[in-house]
Amino acid sequence: MAAPLPAPLEGVRIIEMGQLIAIPWAMKLLADMGAQVIRLESCHRMEGYRGDSLYQNDISGEFWNRGANFYEHNRNKLGITLDLSKPAGMQVLKDLVAVSDVFAENFTPRAIKNFHLEYEDLRRIKPDIIMVSSTGYGFTGPWANFGATGPATEGASGLAYMTGYVDGPPVLAEIPCTDYTAAEHTVFAVMVALMHRLRTGQGQFVDISQTQAASNTVPQPLLDFAVNGRNGERMGNGDGSMAPHGCYPCQGEDRWIAVSVENDGQWQSLCHVLDKREWMQDPRFADGLSRWKHREELDTLIGTVTV
Repeated sequence: MAAPLPAPLEGVRIIEMGQLIAIPWAMKLLADMGAQVIRLESCHRMEGYRGDSLYQNDISGEFWNRGANFYEHNRNKLGITLDLSKPAGMQVLKDLVAVSDVFAENFTPRAIKNFHLEYEDLRRIKPDIIMVSSTGYGFTGPWANFGATGPATEGASGLAYMTGYVDGPPVLAEIPCTDYTAAEHTVFAVMVALMHRLRTGQGQFVDISQTQAASNTVPQPLLDFAVNGRNGERMGNGDGSMAPHGCYPCQGEDRWIAVSVENDGQWQSLCHVLDKREWMQDPRFADGLSRWKHREELDTLIGTVTV
């Protein structure tokens, strides 16, 4: 029986000084790919997710080791607590940096500067180190030192503005989705930085702005504003180019089906499934542009069939 192939990031060591989601989630994904991730926590302040989503049962033990969200974001990692206010604690961190490939953190630039853990500081310890900084608004700029989590950057990126019903207010997601968006950008950025170092021997500083990463979720409105000066409009479950595109009522209480048609082939398939072949002959729905122009009429027709 052939030996299993090594994981793609086997042999890569990462020091994580993360909190909550953006960096912990990214490093978890890298750990899943074989990297050794050593997670650093403070001796003085408990990680927020250690006290969140506790199991509601009678199991005894350390409550700080029973947070469901914490485990979801930190599987496959090693852990260490250090007191970075003490020289001995800081020295341990520097010793770890000296034998690692990546240092990842999601503190504000102000905090990292106070710790003397900026990229140039780390390069003096390990010249080819890759440093990843994941912040709400970037490591530099007028908003750099503002702390942020997902709901704040949803607003700053324009995602919240574009989410909601046509005549309603902006709406935040039910989860801090932009934290996860930033984390996924971070994963790819780290892998590119590792490839760059493999080819050149050079480390680099990776600056992840959660707001910029989140702006990739609303590219069309941002480009429309940049080029044409037009503000985007909320469309509910609709789409700027596809129709039908929405949630339609079904039998029963609060039962719905989501339908999205991207091209003529899908439209013909939908007509067959709904047993409405006559719609294929209706000039209002002859092609994608026609269907989009008559999307309100089309939504009404589909809703009468699905219910």
